[in-house]
Amino acid sequence: MATVKFLNAAGKYSDPAARDDVIRYITQKCKTPSGYIGASGVDLPYAAQQMQAVAESFKKDNKVRIRHFVVSFYRNEAIDPYKANLIASMIAGEIGRLFQCVYAVHEDTYHLHFHFVFNPVSFVNGYKYSGTKEEHKDLRNLIGKYVRAMGIQLFYEVKYYPERSHEHE
Repeated sequence: MATVKFLNAAGKYSDPAARDDVIRYITQKCKTPSGYIGASGVDLPYAAQQMQAVAESFKKDNKVRIRHFVVSFYRNEAIDPYKANLIASMIAGEIGRLFQCVYAVHEDTYHLHFHFVFNPVSFVNGYKYSGTKEEHKDLRNLIGKYVRAMGIQLFYEVKYYPERSHEHE
């Protein structure tokens, strides 16, 4: 069973260092031994700066500076780092049509999972993804579509509680 956890609790990721901090965290070599790290719309070594430049160009470099979610898989599923990377790269292909994004497959915990970070300001038209119920539903459906494409039928959302933030990671 795959789970998705959206990590944008109220007030989270509003500081100017959020992009740099989270991208640096998710791309750590010790968490990604197979090296499955990808990006869309950015040059990976400069992803945080390029996301900031887009947000600044549309005068929207305030409040929430990134969107972050995790998709986690249970051990009994027929999923390996390669397949997790395929799922993440397909999601990046879709989200990357409008938003800059970075993802990384983590193998450092009991549950194989990938982190996904995207700039909430579209590089196409400056639209800001604000996380409305409709946007959230669309994103959850997009993630579910690609998880199910790999033969993982059961899929649910974990509610994020900051005090239990590493559950399923």
